[in-house]
Amino acid sequence: MGCYARLAIVAAAIWLLPVAAAETSDFDADHQLQLVIDEHWEYLLSEHPVMATSAGVDTFNDRMPRVSAADRSRRLATERRFLARVRDLDRSRLSPKGRIDADLLAWVLEDSIGAYELNLARIPFNTFSGFFMTALTASSGVRMTDAGDYRDYLARLRDIPRYFAENIENLREGVATGFVLPRIVIDGVLPTIRAQVKQEATLSSFFAPFNDMAAAVPQAEQQALKEEAA
Repeated sequence: MGCYARLAIVAAAIWLLPVAAAETSDFDADHQLQLVIDEHWEYLLSEHPVMATSAGVDTFNDRMPRVSAADRSRRLATERRFLARVRDLDRSRLSPKGRIDADLLAWVLEDSIGAYELNLARIPFNTFSGFFMTALTASSGVRMTDAGDYRDYLARLRDIPRYFAENIENLREGVATGFVLPRIVIDGVLPTIRAQVKQEATLSSFFAPFNDMAAAVPQAEQQALKEEAA
């Protein structure tokens, strides 16, 4: 299961579990846990901007994820702190729902921390998914209501080369350390990449948001934005 899918499932589980009536003694512990959950969710949105877009949060529509060694190290340290906060909670004072929420969040964090410690970024794709799919879904769910929304999306498009360069650097580290997938995997990946090369820019899926632009954007500005997008 992909990282975004796991996060979505856990987020739904945490937020949709029925809220049991908590005793007064449970309130403080549950409240502290909820603070961690809320902060972790905000952290996920900022670190995974394409996921944030698909979740209806448009604050980060102008960027792609950052996957350099420095960014991975920063996230590892952050997630270790989140996990420590969860583990420091007094489980005996958590409500039944709180204990389930705490276990779910700890599971997500432990899984993610393990991936960072193993440096799975050295293999950023497989036959079914990968960093290139994150780029291909960059426009999915993007809400376009005014010119600023289109400019944010253009900024995201301009950020894709940086995102690819970081992933390629991670791949090269994998090659250098012998941490690679079988070569045959490429046979399943390259057709997806090659299919994105179009003779006309307007035929690209990246151009899709400009095919039916918001009426609130003046026609002259629409044309300028379309030209910039192409």
